[in-house]
Amino acid sequence: MCAYCTRYGIIASMKKFFTALGIVIIAAAAVSLPAHAIRIPHVHSGSHNNNNEQHYVNQSDIDTLGEVKTKIDAFTETYSKQDLQPNELLKALTDLQAALKSLEAKTFSSQLGSGYTQASNELKAKAGNVREVVDGGINVLRNGSTAAREKASTEFPNQFNTAVTEYNTAVQNLDKATEEANKKKTAEEGLPYLVILIAAVVLSIVTFIWAFAKKAPQVELRKARRTVALVTLVPLAGAVITYVTFLIASQQQNGGTFTIMTGLMIFGVIVFLRALIGYHKLKRSLANTPASGAPQSPAA
Repeated sequence: MCAYCTRYGIIASMKKFFTALGIVIIAAAAVSLPAHAIRIPHVHSGSHNNNNEQHYVNQSDIDTLGEVKTKIDAFTETYSKQDLQPNELLKALTDLQAALKSLEAKTFSSQLGSGYTQASNELKAKAGNVREVVDGGINVLRNGSTAAREKASTEFPNQFNTAVTEYNTAVQNLDKATEEANKKKTAEEGLPYLVILIAAVVLSIVTFIWAFAKKAPQVELRKARRTVALVTLVPLAGAVITYVTFLIASQQQNGGTFTIMTGLMIFGVIVFLRALIGYHKLKRSLANTPASGAPQSPAA
């Protein structure tokens, strides 16, 4: 058989192979899209309204802070009544006192880092300041004289408002610590996908340089190299889709769903290796095939 026919047969076979490969790639991408959906959970702090049924790492912390906020709002509403009765005021103060004591005794989540722990300790200290003001109000209502009550009625509002303002600032600081914990957690979870993406980009760049910048002596080898380079786009596409959907999910307040294109990435690596092996087989075949017009050895 002539050398040209051998080369033409190899090239035709490779064209058929990669045509079929393209169809399989599309099918693999379609199959892998819904197959690996994963949700990123986020932690929240007390200033967030948690009206849905999601539960977070610091859910107990959220519930405790929510209870304190409810009691502060209830006391503020009661205190602003025109016909306020002492028993009503005492009841609102006692409820708030119980909620604040519960917060001071609370052990906040230790899974969100040192920043969250520090902010929660500061918050408990500010809650203690509010509770001391509340304790004073309860003591006056229960045991104070008329003069003491009149004095408390002028001093208590400013003391209470100041303490609550400092407490709310501490809640905001806890918010910031929570966001930092979310960012750190997102970075840790996204690192493997980023490494895969970088590896896929490097592989694709190196292969394209090898295929297009370095000229092969035979046309067939040049085409085979370009095929190898183009095939690297398959795992790269899977890595890009995975990391981009991860970033989008990580930006959502309550976390979101992202897609790990496992099928496409694994399939792309297999296809790349097969294309690379095919290139080396073709290279050896061409090296062992005499060029057209070269003298042939006589048959034995």
